Amino acid sequence: MNSRFKHVWVGSTISQLGDVGFMLALPWLVLQMTGSSLALGSVMMALAIPRALLMLLGGAVSDRFPARTVLAVAYTAQALCVALIALLLQRQALNLQLLYLIAFCFGVADAFTSPALRVLLPELVPPEQLQRANALLQSSMQICVLAGSAVGGLLIAHYGLLFVFIADAASYAYIIIVLLCMAARPRTATPGAEAGGIMPAIAAGLRYVWRDAGLRAVLISFASINFCATGATQIGLVVLAGQRHGSSGLGLLMACAGAGSLLGLALAAKWRSPLTVHRSAAAASFALSLLLAGLALPLPLWWVGLDAALLGAVAGYVNIQVLSWLQGSVRSDMLGRTMSVLALASVGITPLSLAAAGLLAQSGTGALFLGAGTLLLLTSAALWRHAAPAPLPDPA
Repeated sequence: MNSRFKHVWVGSTISQLGDVGFMLALPWLVLQMTGSSLALGSVMMALAIPRALLMLLGGAVSDRFPARTVLAVAYTAQALCVALIALLLQRQALNLQLLYLIAFCFGVADAFTSPALRVLLPELVPPEQLQRANALLQSSMQICVLAGSAVGGLLIAHYGLLFVFIADAASYAYIIIVLLCMAARPRTATPGAEAGGIMPAIAAGLRYVWRDAGLRAVLISFASINFCATGATQIGLVVLAGQRHGSSGLGLLMACAGAGSLLGLALAAKWRSPLTVHRSAAAASFALSLLLAGLALPLPLWWVGLDAALLGAVAGYVNIQVLSWLQGSVRSDMLGRTMSVLALASVGITPLSLAAAGLLAQSGTGALFLGAGTLLLLTSAALWRHAAPAPLPDPA
């Protein structure tokens, strides 16, 4: 990996670690200020809603302007939001209305970071290294979430909320400097692309994704995998542990799922599947369908833990393969919009997945796991029959 990617990797990891602390400190701050779970939920919604609604806009902007500039501006806006919370908190001038506004602004900026970072990556590494680069970035983020939660909790307990907000604001400094010092690669846009507005650009991106049968099939399968796996793991495993294994069992299952995801990301960094991306997604859907259906059986805890680890590994690997294929295959002037659709197929689909899983779990975990497994089995069958393009070339 070249030095430009390494600097971006290190910088994004540092900022991600700071953000984990922020996502712990913000709800804790709301509870300290109000003592209301309703206020807590509404502040977190003020952050999450603009991120979901504006993600397509973030992709269109990332296609129109240099990705490193979009990313630098978005990170700077987020750093200023966190710094403002720290300043108002230090002066005891923070109230709930200001917190709503700041959380909303943070969510707006966050809508631009994911598509811009994914557009930037092909500018940093050659196509044969995309899968490894994506795996490294995602592994760092996963480790930050796992380790950062514990570290953030300790920092809040020992140094207070103000320290955590200041540390998060400072965590953006390195990545912003790296991006500002980086030379932007010239963009090749389609003729007349700059003449229209943002909304026509978003519509053009959606048409591009839908009209390409191969691209549409991959994105639908990606959405299906995330829809089934997210609800099954975050709702189904919790309910299953509560019914059969207790709180200690829940901790073990969540740890197994997280460790499995890291294993899948590590495998993606080292090994490229010989199958086309369509066949790989079909094989992953089939494997996940069997693993989810297996959880409907009355299995011992160690077996459920192994199943959860394999679920995380398969989902983690195929997510990286799909992302890397898109970055190496999609037209450069449409990459940002395609990446925003991909983000919606993962992050945006989470609330629907959790709601559906919660409804099915009321009829028992067996119905939830069998339902998710059946949907993925149908996805696998449909995708396997799809005429797929050749896989990305192996490294020399």
